[in-house]
Amino acid sequence: MLGTFTILNQYIFSNIDSETTGKIIRSEQRVLGLGTKAPQREYLIRYEYLVGEKKFNGELINYKTAIEDTAEILARYPVNKEVTVYFDSEMPKYSILEHGYLGFEVWFQILVIFVGLPIMTFVVIKALF
Repeated sequence: MLGTFTILNQYIFSNIDSETTGKIIRSEQRVLGLGTKAPQREYLIRYEYLVGEKKFNGELINYKTAIEDTAEILARYPVNKEVTVYFDSEMPKYSILEHGYLGFEVWFQILVIFVGLPIMTFVVIKALF
């Protein structure tokens, strides 16, 4: 699973304008926080694809974060499944399986980081002085 900044970077700086056929090479679930009351489950999907004669690997499924149901994602992308990979013809390392818009959860995290964090910093600094 990729983080918000990786997703945002690719969304802003790539131009997904081409497609090719690829194959899922890794599809697994990871459990974070074992031993806690609420361990978090996330998926790890990797795919490979050819652009010309060069092989690339990708992990980005869509412009959302792992709030999606892990079991559903894993069922949709099993190992060895052929998939359509959308990629940037100028920078083929930028790829995605489900082309679309940024998910709400990414926008919410951006809002928290760029609005909430400065406000909280200001409040703490003001309280200290």
